[in-house]
Amino acid sequence: MRIAIQHNTPQGGAKRGLYGFTRELAARGHQLVEYCFSTADATFLPLTDFVGERHVGSFTESRLPGWRVPVLGNHLYAAAKLRTLHRFDLASREVARQIDDADFDLVFAHDCVIARKPPILQHLQTPSVFYCHHALKGNPNLYEAGTSANVVDAAVRIGVRRRFYATAWSSYWWYFSRLESQTARAADLVLTNSYFARESYFRDFFVYPKVVPCTVDIDSFKPTGLEKSNYVLTVGTINRQKAPEFLVRAIATIPTRYRPPLVVLTNGGADSQEAEAIRRLASACSVAVHMERVTEQRSLVAYYTRARVCVFAPVLEAHGLAPLEAMACGTPVVAVREGGLRETVVDGETGYLVERDEVQFGSAVARLLTDDALRAQMGRQARTHVEQHWTWDAMGARLDDSLHHFCAGRMTSAR
Repeated sequence: MRIAIQHNTPQGGAKRGLYGFTRELAARGHQLVEYCFSTADATFLPLTDFVGERHVGSFTESRLPGWRVPVLGNHLYAAAKLRTLHRFDLASREVARQIDDADFDLVFAHDCVIARKPPILQHLQTPSVFYCHHALKGNPNLYEAGTSANVVDAAVRIGVRRRFYATAWSSYWWYFSRLESQTARAADLVLTNSYFARESYFRDFFVYPKVVPCTVDIDSFKPTGLEKSNYVLTVGTINRQKAPEFLVRAIATIPTRYRPPLVVLTNGGADSQEAEAIRRLASACSVAVHMERVTEQRSLVAYYTRARVCVFAPVLEAHGLAPLEAMACGTPVVAVREGGLRETVVDGETGYLVERDEVQFGSAVARLLTDDALRAQMGRQARTHVEQHWTWDAMGARLDDSLHHFCAGRMTSAR
């Protein structure tokens, strides 16, 4: 098939999934053409080896003046974000026209760093398949559109200014939610990465996606033989949704005589206010925290392999690629028992799933830290589990089958 790969993804799990699926489609003989925006990250896992052509739509976000505006600064910033969203919808309309003119069998669209659900889906005449990596509906108190969620959250913490700042963002979130809802229902077929994500998508948008999980490259993410170091590891963007402060408090419950440092790696963005809040909390709790940005895959694999335990506690994570990467490297995982993590981590076999309780979480981590034989056994079982159930070859075949059925179904209904 001739397929347009459309995306506007930053660094992180969604781009890893996009890279893996594009590679699998190319390996199965499909002719692929990439359409993205200049706001996408072109340096992290580029698709150039798998696509015949690459088209980049120029787009820049609306900016504020370089000087600070007292009192009205938040309102002006919200207005700039609203203008960005509207302009991006118009730019997406133009890219949709270009794709429609190029005679593709289908468009395979992915998440958007600006609008989460790609607005281009509303404007396409070509049959469209949307792969939703982040299934939950946008929420100003939980998720970020740029830094808007952090501004709203900061207002909530301040209390007295809460209503004032909430008003500043109300128009933006109204437009964002309206655009997201229309886009979420516009694709001809929606795919997502977990059964939890499917349920969430149906609850929010009354669309029932098909589950085709993205996974991990077991030839790249594998045990390297490096000696274990005295730290526990978490990987992901530093923001409220990833709940790094919960991890700090959980590790603080571990007795000081074997309390490990927490290494926080990000291959995407980091909110500076959240990072500073983590440092202050860690200091108050006597927990050593090291935060670092790692984009080179070999370094990431080394961190996974040397970690004693991988810890993961995001709020209602749709899927969670980091635990799969850790398990592929032979490192057991302690994660919260919620979201898509219940579908990847096997409790008592590849690690532990626990309630969002700091004491329980810290106890599970301590159990693995103090029992070398148990930790090594779970690490081996984790690697075996990924090899048996989470290979790209299996997921690529699942995607290929879904796309062929989708096109065959459309041809049948058109007769």
